Formats: sequence, C-alpha cells, structure tokens
Amino acid sequence: MDTMCSQEPERFGQLMAGLAERMCKGDWKPLECQVFEGLAKCTEALTVLRKAQQIGKVVLELPLLLGSDRDHGCYVITGGLGALGQKVCQALLEEGAQESWC
Repeated sequence: MDTMCSQEPERFGQLMAGLAERMCKGDWKPLECQVFEGLAKCTEALTVLRKAQQIGKVVLELPLLLGSDRDHGCYVITGGLGALGQKVCQALLEEGAQESWC
C-alpha cells in the first residue's frame, strides 16, 4: 500500500474511493468482537490470542479505576515514575481525576 500510494497515487486514490463506497453501502459487516470482562478473564483472553483461532477482535474490559460513585478529586501515586505508574496516572486522568501526582 505504501509503495502504491507513493508510486501510483491516482490508482491508489481510485482503490480507496472504491473501498469507501462499498463501506458506505454496507457491503461489509464489522468483524466480531469477543469481550472478556475483568482481570480474572485475562488468562482466558490471552489463551484465545495464543491459539490464534479467533476472527475479529479480542477485548479485555477492565473496571474503572475510580468507580462510578467516587469524587474525581486529587490522587497521589507513590513510586509512580516507572511505566506502570505513568499508565495508572494517565488512566486516572482519563477517567476524570482532576489532578494526579506521580
């Protein structure tokens, strides 16, 4: 695709327009999505991926870190300078925490 895009931009544009038209008409259905809820299902989800027998997406849904009834105030995360701590800080902010310090 990259090569065609740079070497044959007109042909690439025609192909993309054809794809867009078919998608808008509904010629293709979305791939199935297999959802595993909670960390307890993580091993099961990874087993499905490892076997490579799925068609579509495998999704692991995690509960909200803050919960639905919590005050979205300020959070201090100690030892949060590593990769995991940074991700936790990011997740807290995305879920509505007003401030977080790592």
